[in-house]
Amino acid sequence: MAELQADGVLEEAEGNICQQLMAAAQLARSAVQARQDAAQWATRRDLEEARQLQAQLDAQKVAARAELAPVDESSWRDQTQVRAVARAYETAVTFRDEDQATGDAESRIRQDLRDRYDVEVLETGADPVVVRATLADRATERADRDERHAQARDDQDRAADIGDDAELSWDSADWRELHVAGIEAASDRATAATAWKQDDVDQARPPRDAVKGARPNSSRPKTPMAASGLQIGLER
Repeated sequence: MAELQADGVLEEAEGNICQQLMAAAQLARSAVQARQDAAQWATRRDLEEARQLQAQLDAQKVAARAELAPVDESSWRDQTQVRAVARAYETAVTFRDEDQATGDAESRIRQDLRDRYDVEVLETGADPVVVRATLADRATERADRDERHAQARDDQDRAADIGDDAELSWDSADWRELHVAGIEAASDRATAATAWKQDDVDQARPPRDAVKGARPNSSRPKTPMAASGLQIGLER
């Protein structure tokens, strides 16, 4: 009887152990499956993220090519402002390792920087930020130089105008009237004043007009200016 009870206890214990082992195995299989599922999901997620990143990169490369396409045109070199040049260089540096066409554009921009702005990119470490600052400095220097040249030309023009005014000021109408008034102060000098005024007007006219309006010397009365001691000037 005791043996039967002992055998029953052993069988129950063995049954419990088997159940526990089966439960443990099930839990283990569940854990493995969960881990595998997690790994597969992570792989799929990474692949999807990788595909999205690649698609974004491809789109950015296409946009960079379009932005840098005008670099080959002479009008771009001649008309592009400093800010646009710096932006193009930044784009070229960003994608030069990803796209051959962009790398070629970067080389051409470097040559333009050297030729137009005397900026050697290698000296700046090819940093777009440094290049942009250097280009801004070069543009400021060029603008200052152009402004100084323009100011010098304006000063020369003003000096020439002042010289022309000085040469013509002696022949102004007011100047002639003052001299005539001085000469006509005396009644015996009226004829001389009229003759002097006519001579002065003829000299002030352009040569062609003076020739057209010239009269024979015999028609003009001769006034003995030297005999009378006449001096053309203001009476004192």
